[in-house]
Amino acid sequence: MMPSEQRPAQAIGFRKPVVVTALKRVLVAGAVLWVLGVSGSCAKRDRVTTIYGVVTDVNLQPVEGVQILFAGYRTLSLARTDNLKTVLTDKKGEYSVTIEPEKRHSSVHVICQYFVDYKLQAKYESYYPMKNGQHISHCCPAPIGQKTEYNFTLLSR
Repeated sequence: MMPSEQRPAQAIGFRKPVVVTALKRVLVAGAVLWVLGVSGSCAKRDRVTTIYGVVTDVNLQPVEGVQILFAGYRTLSLARTDNLKTVLTDKKGEYSVTIEPEKRHSSVHVICQYFVDYKLQAKYESYYPMKNGQHISHCCPAPIGQKTEYNFTLLSR
């Protein structure tokens, strides 16, 4: 062999055992797939949001036909909300929705829109919200990825 031609280090005897190299590759590939699978499935599940509740009057009688709007809130935007879904309360005053907001939404706001129905607007002037059984003074963000109860008591004129 001429001096300008040198054999690679692997040919001289510095080869890693084939079994160890193959095992490392399998472990690394498995770890990558596990991370991608877990993060992908968790990210999707973590965004599923359920919001439910009851709308009543001050006598605790259910109010049917109240429109409940669910708006996705974006913190870094001039147009801060996107309407995600609208539902009406049933005969028992109940409503429920399960949605999966896009990643650009940081929370879902629940808006009791009794005032879109002229009969309800003539009868009620405001509402009193409760979140998960607790009276609240600010209304009505629901965290993404959780189940949240919002009950509304409509206040008579």
